[in-house]
Amino acid sequence: MTARIREFLRKRADDGPCLVVDLDVVRENYLAFAKALPDTKVFYAVKANPAPEVLALLAGLGSSFDTASVAEVEMVLAAGAKPPLSEESQDALNDLSRIAASDLAYDDPDTDEEALEEVTEFVRVAVLLLHSDCVLAPRHRRSLN
Repeated sequence: MTARIREFLRKRADDGPCLVVDLDVVRENYLAFAKALPDTKVFYAVKANPAPEVLALLAGLGSSFDTASVAEVEMVLAAGAKPPLSEESQDALNDLSRIAASDLAYDDPDTDEEALEEVTEFVRVAVLLLHSDCVLAPRHRRSLN
């Protein structure tokens, strides 16, 4: 336990259990891990601690993220994760973003509304994943069969 955490706990009113995280320790651990494995990409499992402060710190250090849901991808993006994208990738992202943001409407009365909703959701997830340096856990991926 760091001196900083000890001091926090000493001054804290006993309002029940709490989680205390020293961001300096998170930073030191991330940097040590990344240094020990210089030819790898470090992925932080968001479900371990999705606190915005932790995600923002790790995003700022260049971490990648292992996500288990679209909501976690959105949290990582909100925390500032911005991977470098090639010009072609950025163009594709812009195209997908326009599609996802548009109100898709068809004049065909036989259009399957449920299928259209699935395609719209698929495009939204694709945009999120293209725009982030995240992986979505296999059990949370959906197929549009």
